[in-house]
Amino acid sequence: MKKTLFYEKRFINSLCSILFLLLGINASWGQTQTIGSFPHMDGGFEGQTATTSITGTSNATTWSLSSATATNSPTKSIISGASARSGNKYAEHTTPGGGVRIQSPTLAGSLSLNTDYVVQFYYNTATNPTTSVLQGSIYTNSKTSKNVNVTTTFVASTWCKATAVGKITVATDPTGTGDPFGGIRTNVAVGTTSTHLYDDFVMYPGTAVDITPPTAAPSATATIASATTFNIGWTASTDSDKTGYMVVRYASNPSANALAVPNVNGIYAVGNTILNGSATGTVVYIGGTGTTSFTDTVANTNVQYYYRIFTVDKAFNYSAPYDLTTVVDTTPPGNPGAVTVSGATATTLGISWNAASSIDGGGYLVVRYTT
Repeated sequence: MKKTLFYEKRFINSLCSILFLLLGINASWGQTQTIGSFPHMDGGFEGQTATTSITGTSNATTWSLSSATATNSPTKSIISGASARSGNKYAEHTTPGGGVRIQSPTLAGSLSLNTDYVVQFYYNTATNPTTSVLQGSIYTNSKTSKNVNVTTTFVASTWCKATAVGKITVATDPTGTGDPFGGIRTNVAVGTTSTHLYDDFVMYPGTAVDITPPTAAPSATATIASATTFNIGWTASTDSDKTGYMVVRYASNPSANALAVPNVNGIYAVGNTILNGSATGTVVYIGGTGTTSFTDTVANTNVQYYYRIFTVDKAFNYSAPYDLTTVVDTTPPGNPGAVTVSGATATTLGISWNAASSIDGGGYLVVRYTT
């Protein structure tokens, strides 16, 4: 097959740039949490829509509010911004009194009755909430709940960790309408304004707070799949506590920077940026324990990329990273076929050639010489 060159290379490069831009935009969109004991809770808020008005009805997909009455007049929102502890989003809740809570998506039949669960989350506020004020627990609507006050070390206007232990003792509330859910509330007196930020909310079975990182994947490989894709694979971690894996891609080598890791207990989505340390990483994969490989799309494979593979447990503790460096694609494409010159005029020549056996996602370059 013969081709005629006008601006073929420019067109191919422009098309690739547009496709890569679209892929990059798509990767930046948050996704619902996919790992952990109860991933549909979306405790990192990454799958929630940024809004200034959380609804007052518990449901299976979005965070909600237990009350929006005039007595409490709470303001509540899901915010997308740099103030998030992990990822891009967090919740903000301001109430001038009462026990209005924010509520996770409902857990349907996924909780076991009379079983202890750790409730774990991070909060950020200017004034120290005592353990009788800040509460995190498991609920069955508003009627049958086991509240346990949190204990935490408080630092003003800083993300602080809070934990509690609770259980469901009745399957539904007296009206028969309440599926279980996790919740956080601030029990302040009416007329006392309280503003809290919340992020990285999780629940998992047990009474002990899990602070032990899982073991890392013992080995990993990176191979070139095409001009714009790498196949990333790893050997499964042997840790019995693991719930999944997260892969972060870096443009510069992160191995010399001890801070280039996710936040402890941080919940991320694909497309989130990890800014810890001097090496900036992009989350490119999050998945459960049943998968140990994925294909990553990049601008081109003749650039060096670095990957860190983390094992993640039920409390979102992260293992030490397995560091992986890609192979740079230096294989030249195939040569073009026979060249034909035709249609000569005083100022023009028509040039065509048979297609190369492989151009590896690229194009053709024609050079004119005077000698």
